[in-house]
Amino acid sequence: MSIKAISFAVAVIGAVAVSGSALATGPTTTCPPAAFKCAFSAVESRSLNDPNNPGRPSIVIGYIVFDNSAVPTVFSQQNKDGVLQTLQSVAGTCTGGTSGNPGTLDFSPNGPILKFVTSHSGAELRFLDTSLNNGFASETLGSCRQI
Repeated sequence: MSIKAISFAVAVIGAVAVSGSALATGPTTTCPPAAFKCAFSAVESRSLNDPNNPGRPSIVIGYIVFDNSAVPTVFSQQNKDGVLQTLQSVAGTCTGGTSGNPGTLDFSPNGPILKFVTSHSGAELRFLDTSLNNGFASETLGSCRQI
């Protein structure tokens, strides 16, 4: 079994374990409303095939803020291999999911592309980073709670 398959399985198990009663009503994939703010934490593991950073772990903390026009901005700081990176701020777009697919928070080209669902009556975003880093997939999973 590949590390990617194992990482995905762990992510799914973590999402189910953390969700508790939220799965009883089911997550939604609509974008949060204007003026929504949440604090997040996420973990990342780089691909073992990445020749520059094989399997490198990192932790990210920050905020996602939707302004009065519902435009999202992510403010984040990352710890890569024990080295604290500079604070980043990137504006993006939000697209709600359809037909049971997750929504998308797109902060490219200078930030991540996150697939998300909302839970706890819209008070929490759970996300998975689907962007490539230097041509390699990384496994990033996080949760953002409304503040």
